[in-house]
Order: sequence, then C-alpha cells, then structure tokens
Amino acid sequence: MKYSRTQIVLAAIVLIAAWSLSAWFIADQYYLAQVKIALDQKTKISRDIAVDLSDSIQRNLSFIAGVPDLLAQSERVKKTVSRFGTNSTPSSLPLEVRKRRWTNDPMLRSLSLYLHQVQGNLHVDLIYMVDAAGDCIVAGNIDTPGSSIGTNFAERDFVHANRNGDRGMQYAVGKTTHIPGLFFASPIFIEGRYMGSVVAKNDVPNLTSMIKQVSAFVTDANGVIILANEKSREMSVLPGAPIEGLSAKEKFDRYRRNDFPVLRIEPWEDSRFASLSRVQDDIDPHIILSKVIPEYGIKIHVDTDIAEFHILNRDKLWFAVLLGMAGSILILIASGTYLYVDSLKTAEIALKRASIAERRIINVTEETQERIGRELHDDLGQQLTGTAFRAELLSQDLKKQGNPEYQEAAKITTMINEAIDKTRNLAQGLYPVELKGAGLHAMLAQIAANVVSIYHIECELIGEAESSISNQHVLINLFRITQEAVNNAIKHSGATRITLRMAETPQRMELEIADNGCGISKRAAADSNKGLGMHTMYYRASLLGAAFHIAERPEGGTSVTVVLPMRR
Repeated sequence: MKYSRTQIVLAAIVLIAAWSLSAWFIADQYYLAQVKIALDQKTKISRDIAVDLSDSIQRNLSFIAGVPDLLAQSERVKKTVSRFGTNSTPSSLPLEVRKRRWTNDPMLRSLSLYLHQVQGNLHVDLIYMVDAAGDCIVAGNIDTPGSSIGTNFAERDFVHANRNGDRGMQYAVGKTTHIPGLFFASPIFIEGRYMGSVVAKNDVPNLTSMIKQVSAFVTDANGVIILANEKSREMSVLPGAPIEGLSAKEKFDRYRRNDFPVLRIEPWEDSRFASLSRVQDDIDPHIILSKVIPEYGIKIHVDTDIAEFHILNRDKLWFAVLLGMAGSILILIASGTYLYVDSLKTAEIALKRASIAERRIINVTEETQERIGRELHDDLGQQLTGTAFRAELLSQDLKKQGNPEYQEAAKITTMINEAIDKTRNLAQGLYPVELKGAGLHAMLAQIAANVVSIYHIECELIGEAESSISNQHVLINLFRITQEAVNNAIKHSGATRITLRMAETPQRMELEIADNGCGISKRAAADSNKGLGMHTMYYRASLLGAAFHIAERPEGGTSVTVVLPMRR
C-alpha cells in the first residue's frame, strides 16, 4: 500500500506524540525504580542505626538503673533512712532550716559524701536519698549551690512507683539544678515497710554524645523530645503526644514549662511513598524509624532525610525530555528515510515499466533528495536553531536570576546544537545543498569530511587539482556513485580507512573509491540488498558512458573504479 506525503507526516506526528507519552512513562518507571532502591538502602541503614542506638542507650540506662538497686540494699543506707521512720508527711521545718540541719548532721553528711564519691567513680551525675515523705535527706551534691538536700520530691512519679514497691523512672527537670535528666529510683523496704528511695540521675546534656553522630531524637512516655541531635527540637512534642492530657501543674512540675511546640510530621504528598514524611518545612522527604525501650518508657527515633529524592525527580524530567527528543528525531529521520526509499522504489517501478523513463527516475530521485535535504537544512535546521537561541536566552535569564538551573538549560542548548550539526550532516548526505554549482573535487572533499566527522573513519582525498568537468548532470552522478560506494564500505565492509582518488588526463577522468575492509566477496554475502546499490552505480555510470569496475584489492578491501571518457 502506498502512502501519501500527508499520511506520512500525520503518522510521524502521531508517533512523536505517542513516543513522548511513552518516554514520560518509561522515565517515571525508571524514577520509581531508582527511588525504591534509594529508600530501601536508607531504610536499612536507618533501621540498623535505630537498633544500635537503642542498644547503646539501653546499656547505659541499665547501668545507671542498677546503681540505686545496689545502694537500696546497703545496711548503711537502711540504717540512715530508718531514723526518719515511715511517716509520709513532709517535714514542717522551713526549707532552709531542714537543709542546714541535714547537711550538718554527722551521720547524714557522711553518707552524702559517700554518695558523692560513688557518683564520681560510677560517672553518675547525681545520687540522693529521700525518706518516706519524699524529703531529700542525703545527696551527692552536698555543699553545692544546687544541693538537693531538704527539697521534697513526693510528687515525682518515681516516688509513687517506689511506694507501690516498683522501681521508678522518669524524665524531669531538676528542682534545684534546673538541669533536665533521667531519674532512676529504687525503694528501700525494712521489714516490709516503705522507708524511702535511692535516686540516681543522669543529666540529659551528658547523653548527647550517644546521638551526636546521627540524626536522631529521643522522646519520653509523654511524647516530649528530651534529647535530640538537633538541639532546637528538644522540648518539642510529637503530633498527638500524651502530654496534652497532663494538667498545667503536672507539666510544670515535670518539665518546668507549660509551652511545648509541636514538631510537625506529615505524610509526604506523593502517596506512592507511604514510608516518607515531611518534617517541618524541609523540602526533602524524611524516613523516621522508631525503636521503643519499654522498660524505661522512652522511644528512639532515627530521622533520615532523602536528599536524593529531588535529584532523582529532576533527572526523571530530563530523562523524559531527552528520551522524547531522541525518539522524535529518529521518527523524523525514519519518516524522511521512508519518503526517500519510497521515492527510490517509485523510480525503480517506473524504470521497469519503460526504459525510456530511466533518466527521469534519476532526476526524480535527485529532486526528492534535494527537497528532503532542503527541508532538513532549511525548515528543521532553522527550527532547531531558533530553539537553541531560545534555550540560550533562557540559560542567560536563569543565570542572571542566580538560579542554578541555568547550567541544565545550557546543557539543553549544547544538545540542540549537536542535533543541528547532525541534521546538517544528514541534509548534506541527502543532497549537497551548499555544493550545488561546485566542482567534483569540492564534492568529494565534502564526502570525505562527512565520513570523518560522522563515522570517525579515516577518509583521504587524493588529487589536488579541480576537475574540468562542469556539467552538473555528470558531477551529480559521479557524486552519487562515490556516495554509494563509501556507504557500502562503511556499513558492510568494516573498513577503517577509505581513499578517494581522482585523476584526469585530456583523454579520461578516473575516479577510484578504495577501502581496507573485508572485500567484495564477504561484503556481498553479508549484504542482502547489494543488487540495488550495485545496479544504481552501474546505471549511473552507464548514463555517463563511463566504465564501472568493482573488485577486491590484492592487499585487502574493495576498489570501485569509474573511468569517464573526456569529450571535447
């Protein structure tokens, strides 16, 4: 079935549109695959970090929690606290009076100094002891401005837990030191009666070293961030945190504040990535993996930002654009080639119908090639040139605005310029528009230059003098014979060197195209379409009244020779 030019153009437009959609789909699938790889890698790393970090913190806290356990069993501690009995009513003495009295009491002072020594040896920030009423009677920070002696801790959760016979643990801000920390308490029981508690505290600032190398934060049982690699997040709360259920007094007693900003964590806008979150106003998505340490009521959160996400998204756009452009150019080339081949087939059919029309077929072919060449050179070339100009203006505007995307726009300009060069070379191959009216030497030089620039194959023109032939009909046929022979050498012989030789005497013009490829016999076996190419060269030579020879060279390769008698 023969298709009209309009049908070919419409088909090309439809194919370009379909290919553009396919290119976007392919780019999106590639993007999803790359994002999945990145997310899997980041998730595994984050999970490993969360496990390692929770293990490290758990070991550290377990050690600190063991300190009050040991001291609560000490006879010296039991003997000291037994002086205060089981009365749960706090001392009625003013704070300064009881602090001074208990600080100077020899027995209590001796135990306080002992606890101070234990603090230093075990690297615990503070150890103190409260009686059954919650009054601090002994403390390792004795003789310091922030001494805990005399302060009442009866409202603390760990005291309530100890009264019920359980170990206590909570996060709170120190009443006298005003330093936030984790408190671990063990009850002191004598003959089944609660007599008081031993409390060990680890200041939060001293725990920072455990997370300073990773992006992570720690929340307590109320959802308050008590420790964070990013210090500005500390004392923020997670969305929906249990702290909202506490009264203002309970908040202040524990945290010495009532305002807690919310750390905004929202699902990422692309629902295809359910594991991603947006944290505050960060443009990068985050993976947040959590690990609970239930025995201490804290949770470790490892926060990893996926900086590659936007890079992959940008690459998807450029990949789709480049893939779409490449496919569109190939479709245009294929359409032009189809029209070209269709013209050759039309000429071949006409040639079979009447030998008298053979010369006209050649002329029609040349006209078709000239038309396609001019359209590629003038229309498509100008459109690409205009596109390159607009892209350059865009790059300059972006650069003036300080937008880093100007570099990507500059790359597009370079790619369009490369497409212009390829289009120009293709147009020159179809029809030497610039060489119309030039001599044979200039035409052959153009072929040699195209072979070198397009195919990177060494091609040499031997013969310095311009030919005396001026007949355009003769010149274009010699040009086409040379072009066909060179194309055969490139496509079928595996040649790495092609030589074009022209020599003219008063009697004849000799033109030779030689290559160092596999030779005519192997080439003929590999080239199923050799008949048309051979026939075209033979026929063009016959139109000129020239002799045409094609043979293997003794040193390897193929030699195509045209000998044209010179008419006076």
